[in-house]
Amino acid sequence: MRALVLELEWHEQQRGVFSVDIAADGTIATGGQDKRVSLWRLEPDWEQLRALAAQPHEPSKKQRYALAQAAAQSVRFLDTLEGHAAAVSVVRFDPVDSGRLVSGADDGYAVLWKFDAVQGKWRLEATLHEHNDMIMDVSWSADGKLLATASVDNTVAIWNTTDSTRPQLLLSLREHTNYVQGVSWDPLGTYLCSMGADRLLRVHEWSPDRRRVIRSTAVGSMVHSDATAHPCMTADASCPPSHSETQQITPVPSHPLESEPRKPSSRRLFESEGLMHFFRRLAWSPDGSFLVCPAGIVPEPRDAAPTCSSRDAASHRTKGAHVFARSNLSTPLLHLGGHEESILGARFCPRRFARRQDPTLDEDLGCWRSRLPYRLVFAIYSARGLYMYDSETPHSFAAVQGLHYGAVTDVAWSPDASFLLMSSLDGFLSLVWFERETELGKFFEESGELQTGSRSSPSTPLTTGSCSLDGGQGSHRSADPVMRCNREQPIASTLVSSDADSGHGRNTDHSTKVGEHAVSSTT
Repeated sequence: MRALVLELEWHEQQRGVFSVDIAADGTIATGGQDKRVSLWRLEPDWEQLRALAAQPHEPSKKQRYALAQAAAQSVRFLDTLEGHAAAVSVVRFDPVDSGRLVSGADDGYAVLWKFDAVQGKWRLEATLHEHNDMIMDVSWSADGKLLATASVDNTVAIWNTTDSTRPQLLLSLREHTNYVQGVSWDPLGTYLCSMGADRLLRVHEWSPDRRRVIRSTAVGSMVHSDATAHPCMTADASCPPSHSETQQITPVPSHPLESEPRKPSSRRLFESEGLMHFFRRLAWSPDGSFLVCPAGIVPEPRDAAPTCSSRDAASHRTKGAHVFARSNLSTPLLHLGGHEESILGARFCPRRFARRQDPTLDEDLGCWRSRLPYRLVFAIYSARGLYMYDSETPHSFAAVQGLHYGAVTDVAWSPDASFLLMSSLDGFLSLVWFERETELGKFFEESGELQTGSRSSPSTPLTTGSCSLDGGQGSHRSADPVMRCNREQPIASTLVSSDADSGHGRNTDHSTKVGEHAVSSTT
């Protein structure tokens, strides 16, 4: 895995980029602080950029210039869409029609854009106005017929976009009591989930026939009876779903007797409005099996139900994300802990991968069992880092940190899973790419496995190169990143930055500077 900052003027005067998305045909959309949506394409022959970025030594001035030129030539500008009166906070392509795009902005409007194949241009098709304040997130239904918009006016609006020239407002949900910062449609069309600064995950059960929400559940705390009890968190569709409207909170007695059994208590699952970032962008897996929720408070061993990772429990860190199984959206299946910074969002890779062969059972992770016949890969991100996970282990297998001066705002996968893009408030995008066969594995469709194939075990070592970039403790990418590459053992826990001043583990041969910014890559 390698990473490179693409130092182009993505938006006017290098203003912050709040969002990025990639269509099924490879078109890239970015939303920026300049009130515009910009459209781009990564050229198919960007191998030259890969080769230059993989230099095993400190490049000369001439080589640095060649790298900057290659970056500029690898990204082709397509168009600029103007229709908002304030910063564009989110852009998302229609999952069915690559020629349709929605953008949401701080002016409270969502705009539908359509590519006119006859004229060869994008045009504004419709303006959606229901919110009276900034739109933070949007989400399409899997069939592209419904659109959800989330706003800091505490509401989620659901639109029928079948006739995209005359979209119809179906419903305005007002259950949140604070900013709504993330929204995501279930790929199977049953649930619409939203997250807000009120520290709640709202699960709205949707009726396609009635076109309305038939049940709304609030998930904000987790009840447990004994911190030493380790219930097996198994991703199994046989687990009974919860129909409770809210999580009940039962306080622990102030002075319990030693002989008295420990009584149920509860803890908050999500961070408060003190989280000083714009987004809580949750994500469903492509098959609808899992929901990953950011802004998580990871349980500590003294007062919360444990995670599957004893390493996380021992770290006493509280930042992370929660993974919910579709069969039980009221209690997390897994906690992704060990992060020092708040997790702001998640994105699943659109492709499924074959399970790793000859897996070995790690007793420490024995409670995490994915019964899927394939492996899902996803990324979660904080203000300064990206962390890669899959459905076979609760630990990140790769990480990228310290590439940007500003906070990371969004992540998008390419349709073929060969790369992903990160947007940042510093006005730049980062390109992260993979050697798919050796790092992510074969696609499930290519592996020849059947749906009835044998189950994979909970934890599997990566036997081929899995690399990570880990920046220093500084908050910007000018610090030389630290490269770590594990080719024989799994990366068993979330990668943590080493001290930028100590120099331990540095490999400055893999950090190339272009102008004032660092372009970082791994081998």
